Amino acid sequence: MRKRKANARQVKWAVGLTVCLLLVMTVGYAAFSTALTLNAKGNIKEKPSAELENLVATNPEELYTDDKENIRYYGTDPKNYVTFNNELWRIIGIIDGKIKIVRNEVLTPVEIDNGVTIGTSEGFYWNYVQQAGKNLNNWEGSTLQTYLNGTYYNSIDPSSQAMIEESTFYLGGPTSSNLQTLTSSGYYDVERSDSVYSGNPLSMVQKIGLMYPSDYGYAAGESCLSTALYSYDSNCKNNDYLYNSSKTQWLQSPYASDSYNVLTVYNTGGVGNYVSINTLGVRPALYLTSETQIVDGTGTKSDPFILG
Repeated sequence: MRKRKANARQVKWAVGLTVCLLLVMTVGYAAFSTALTLNAKGNIKEKPSAELENLVATNPEELYTDDKENIRYYGTDPKNYVTFNNELWRIIGIIDGKIKIVRNEVLTPVEIDNGVTIGTSEGFYWNYVQQAGKNLNNWEGSTLQTYLNGTYYNSIDPSSQAMIEESTFYLGGPTSSNLQTLTSSGYYDVERSDSVYSGNPLSMVQKIGLMYPSDYGYAAGESCLSTALYSYDSNCKNNDYLYNSSKTQWLQSPYASDSYNVLTVYNTGGVGNYVSINTLGVRPALYLTSETQIVDGTGTKSDPFILG
């Protein structure tokens, strides 16, 4: 696939107390009101949405515009660390017109939540309790969805809670016919489609969810856009900061060919599926409000972005 490079284009990112972000021909980085000009990789275009206010890119060589016009960080360890809830998170990018972040590490497993079994010492179930009239891989009312948007959300400090934008999370997923062939672009389309198992919802509005298969895939960069996520090899997984070699992780997308499987990213690098009552790693993902600003930091692990 041909890369869409900018012809000496740059993007200007405005910070501080300004009220809008300009993604144009130059990239500007401001920390403590000091502007630096940086060369941008990829065709990062102007995005007029108000949700794009006050995001900073310190290293545009670690950003690119994907084939769906979303701006994403990529690589083994890009400078996209951010402090949220007094923890390290990562900025995935500007997805569907909003700034999306994901927790850097998996959550500590919780076994019981309000009297309901939701995991073991090994990890979380995606859904452990099959509710009357609902499939086991129905995200609505699932044990993990209920925990993330209930007990876990309530444990987040109030200042961080105020930065979370309630958003639509899409619930489309692959079928047996395309599970092994979908690329990042293919997954992005399927996630937002009507490809769901009978009785499952197409989407859900919530504060906290999980990353999509496409989020994981695109984080490997443009060189892997033609590779099926099921077959991510060392060339892709080792260039993907969302890859975790020690823990298989749940993803947001249910499988569309049965009532009980859900998508995962394996600790070996590929994307496949597991029955929802397996116990796997969970990394919460969410969108920031348009009022959220980056007021300090350079995005490195030792000097993460500070939100305000």
